[in-house]
Amino acid sequence: MTVHSRILLERGYESVKALYFVYVMPKVLCRLPIYN
Repeated sequence: MTVHSRILLERGYESVKALYFVYVMPKVLCRLPIYN
């Protein structure tokens, strides 16, 4: 595997994690009781 493709894969993985946090976490937090 070349270094360039490896960097692209790492960036893709980071973007997937970002999308996961943006779309999934709010839904999970809404279901959890919030203690202030």
